[in-house]
Amino acid sequence: MFLIKSIYGKVWSDPNSKELAQISSGTLHLVRPGSVKGSRECIINSAMATIRRVSEYRYELACTRVYEEGEEQLLEEDDETTDEEVFPINESMQFAVGDFEGDPAFRWNDPKGDVGDVYEFVALGANAATSQFFETSMYKALYERKYGRSATNASENDLKEFVISSEEEPPQTPPSKKSRSSTRETETLAGAMGSLALTPKSAPAPKTPVASPSRIKLPEPGTPQATPGKQILSVHSQLYCWDADLGEYVDQGQCEARIVEIKPYHYYIIAYQQGSNVLAHEIESSLNALFKVPRPGEVFSFTWNHITPQGEQTSWCFCFGAEADYEQWRVAFAQGLYENLTGIGWAKVPETEREYILNVNDEDVIMNENDDDEDEEEVLDELAEESEEEEIRPRIRNKRPEWDSDEDDHPELPPGENDHLTVGYNKDRTFVARGNRIGVFKTAGEGELELQGSLSQIRDMKGKTFIPIKMMLHDQDSSMVLMDPSTQNSLFKMDIERGKVVEEWRVDDNVPILNMAPETKFAQMDPGRTLLGTSSNALFRIDPRLPGKKMVDSEFKQYAGKNKFSTLATTGSGKVAVASEKGDIRLFDKVGKNAKTALPAMGDAIIGVDVTKDGRWLVATCQTYLLVIDTKIDSGKYEGSSGFDRAFPADKKPIPKRLRLQNPHVQYMGGKVSFSPARFNTDPDSDELAIITSSGKFIIAWDFKDVKKGRTDKYVIYRYDDIVKQDQFRFGDANDIIVALRNNVVMIKKDHLQNPSRPKSYGRGAGAGPSKSGIVNSPF
Repeated sequence: MFLIKSIYGKVWSDPNSKELAQISSGTLHLVRPGSVKGSRECIINSAMATIRRVSEYRYELACTRVYEEGEEQLLEEDDETTDEEVFPINESMQFAVGDFEGDPAFRWNDPKGDVGDVYEFVALGANAATSQFFETSMYKALYERKYGRSATNASENDLKEFVISSEEEPPQTPPSKKSRSSTRETETLAGAMGSLALTPKSAPAPKTPVASPSRIKLPEPGTPQATPGKQILSVHSQLYCWDADLGEYVDQGQCEARIVEIKPYHYYIIAYQQGSNVLAHEIESSLNALFKVPRPGEVFSFTWNHITPQGEQTSWCFCFGAEADYEQWRVAFAQGLYENLTGIGWAKVPETEREYILNVNDEDVIMNENDDDEDEEEVLDELAEESEEEEIRPRIRNKRPEWDSDEDDHPELPPGENDHLTVGYNKDRTFVARGNRIGVFKTAGEGELELQGSLSQIRDMKGKTFIPIKMMLHDQDSSMVLMDPSTQNSLFKMDIERGKVVEEWRVDDNVPILNMAPETKFAQMDPGRTLLGTSSNALFRIDPRLPGKKMVDSEFKQYAGKNKFSTLATTGSGKVAVASEKGDIRLFDKVGKNAKTALPAMGDAIIGVDVTKDGRWLVATCQTYLLVIDTKIDSGKYEGSSGFDRAFPADKKPIPKRLRLQNPHVQYMGGKVSFSPARFNTDPDSDELAIITSSGKFIIAWDFKDVKKGRTDKYVIYRYDDIVKQDQFRFGDANDIIVALRNNVVMIKKDHLQNPSRPKSYGRGAGAGPSKSGIVNSPF
């Protein structure tokens, strides 16, 4: 009954919140059992129910008529019309919860009627989350009215005092045809999909140019996709559309913000205005949805992006006047997104996991900046102004190897494009894979890279060439461990000095290796050691010194299910984080044992994970966002311990910080976000200071200190003219960033990244097309 605890405190603890809960669509009836006038009278045919704060510890329940366009004028002279019924909330009302023809129904005594007369509000089409929020809000109001104290910390047992179950259903007479047809599932196929048809606004066009609402293609009648749609939620909001020329959101008028289930586990955002839908966008991760809690003087908002099949990019915003509407929208959207991503019904998710999922999808809090932040903004603005006048281009110098001195000055670029990037720890070397060759670079002065040579024509022990899909430095950077996609049960050791594969490590005949990692975060700085690997459902240790197969049987942990492990990382002491395509994360203190902590799956695949050297923080990369997780347990028996060593309490899992790009910035960047695996800067002698990733032609960095404070919206950007494949910090440096473009390798200072407050003036770096610099014209 009390599933959405996380949002109650935010609403009830704010004394300025007047409207605490609301159901925006329903009908109000007066039920008189045995009356000669009829057992059921419809008082308000189209109504919304609101719990309002009157004064401290005093509340009222208001049922208000909702007018269709033009209906209010027609009813102005009707003396019998009731616009609103208001009821003081107290124990005498005997508030009870039941259902009417499958919809939630709330009942209470008629304070002016005969004994047995009750009012009934039928919440047409309301989902479980909305009705539960409203029900529990009523119990909290009753608690405060009776005891004269706040219900913020009231337990479930405290509130159960006011729970009354409806054992006897009153005689049921169907409500009017009009009210049922406007809110229930559409009965016909054409009507169901027609209700999602997009029509232009009939209101006058705004004075400023605004991107036109996008349209969805409706399924043809009779196709499996064309199933009736069910309205999950409808709340009042103001609709805005981003105008790139003005650099601001432009008001599109009031609307009903709706979430509609088109078919099982497929949901759409609907903006309904003046009898028609002005937009309908499928709920999915690519929307880059952002929730915002307002600063003083602002409102609660929800923004998202959308790209049409024709490539039209738009950015939209709902602003909610009531916090209760915002909270209901946030919960309903999170549930719809989860079901869409996983294909699992929300009712099947354990309650403790629901809380975690809702917390991950919680609002992105914008904190006030301090004086230091303002000083930094001024510096970044100066950099932005400088870049408008003169491009800041990272320098790169190409020193060609002596063994290639007889070739032309402009040799042909090897086929393919740059792919993998790995940075040396023990030696000042950077390795970039391009096809079946690996280029070797070193720094050569301030902000410069120099090509040292290449490891050409990678071949296995039988002489067959292959293109590595993963590579990792090993044994004090003297060797490289490679993965061949056609030989999933083996790893290959390349001697970097000799430039050839010298060993094949057969891991196991029955267990493929899909991912690998060093046994500790800095293991590659030491002489040859073991390493770790995962299959799709197992974590194990690999010891190259063993005869025959290299898997250590005593340190092998396999799960029975289809876990789809996708990536792993280790701490400085060798603890392991493993993530999956399902979006869950497991924390291990030892290889071969069960995970100490399992964080629930979000539905979005995790493509990369990194941890700080002390294991305190973890960053997981999904396609459109990053999750930063504090692994320290902050309550319970093991308070102060790490999630790597002890399990989090079931109801006290960590609340991740979600790092995303602002939607107007995404629109300027091309409308699509596809992050590369994010990484912390790496230095064994100091704490991590930054997080870096890339998307398309852009590299993006967050100040880790700001992230830990909750400033998830603060980041800097740099743009190149070519696609960024991977980027990493130079070892031991939190300012030098090495970037592998498709056809170039460069180094840039983090200080040159710019604040994205001026998206059109992002710094632009070299890298487009052939040039005489870097890897483009290197013989490798």
